Amino acid sequence: MSLLSIDRKAVTLTRARDLFAGIGWAVAAKSLRLQEHGWDWDEDVVRTRTVNGFITMGRDVREVYGAVGRYDLEIGSPPCERFTSSGHGDGTQARDEIVRIVLAMKEPADIYRAIIDLDRHHEKIGLVLEPFRVLLENPYARAAVWEQVPPVLPIWQAIGKKLADWGWSVSVKTVNASWYGVPQDRRRSILLARRDHAARIPGEMDKRIMRDVFPDRHGWVQRSNYSAPSAYVGQTAQERGRTMRTMDQLSVTMTRKAAQWVHPDGSITKMTVADMAAVQTFPDGMKFTGGLISQRLQIGNAVPPTMAEALIKAAIDT
Repeated sequence: MSLLSIDRKAVTLTRARDLFAGIGWAVAAKSLRLQEHGWDWDEDVVRTRTVNGFITMGRDVREVYGAVGRYDLEIGSPPCERFTSSGHGDGTQARDEIVRIVLAMKEPADIYRAIIDLDRHHEKIGLVLEPFRVLLENPYARAAVWEQVPPVLPIWQAIGKKLADWGWSVSVKTVNASWYGVPQDRRRSILLARRDHAARIPGEMDKRIMRDVFPDRHGWVQRSNYSAPSAYVGQTAQERGRTMRTMDQLSVTMTRKAAQWVHPDGSITKMTVADMAAVQTFPDGMKFTGGLISQRLQIGNAVPPTMAEALIKAAIDT
């Protein structure tokens, strides 16, 4: 069930191609009654998509040719681990080079050389440009919306400049999922592009806190997976604000490392898969496949569906 007030009658029927699909965009597209086709390499993700009725067309996004399929909306959430401090980080180190390569493009066909250049020096980093390649190959595309971690913002800005040079309206901004009814502190950089209408990434729409999701958990405190072993002792006020959250606050960002609950009696338990899914705004009854770690990873990697709804609507609504 959507947490946002969206007039679905105003949304034009759209076929969406979803690269690095995961499951969040698919849930949003279904809620908006859009046809979404996904590509994802992870076997558990594909199984989760299948059991929930979502269509997966392929595994390797580099085998996608943009002109095939007549998709008018391009969605993309490239892998983020190359651009996070907790991951490899080599993508962030290569960011200036990526920006330089993108800005040096003279025409859309230059995208192939750009990706080859990045692959030669930085394994898998070129994946961040695959949504750009597919969009440039797609003569039917009317809109695009991409999501990545905040360090990717300069890359989105460089791509936005080139798309603007080639006739697109583009909006690039770092947003917080909490703006879109997600009771979670989750910052992501967004590129939204439109061919026939002005592009605008929406601002704050629907603020919620953990108590809205867990109304009966009085006195519970959330502790992130990065907290010290003891709940409060020895932590500064700043540390408590960063890693300890009450029900009157936003949740910490969901990741594969499940956060913990500190109960009123002092006992500690981990957030369940259902808890994590609720914080991410997945609908009740959503099924996740694979082992526990895989399920947590799928949920943590996903674009929160209500956030995805707001962004898709901004991309296609007239």
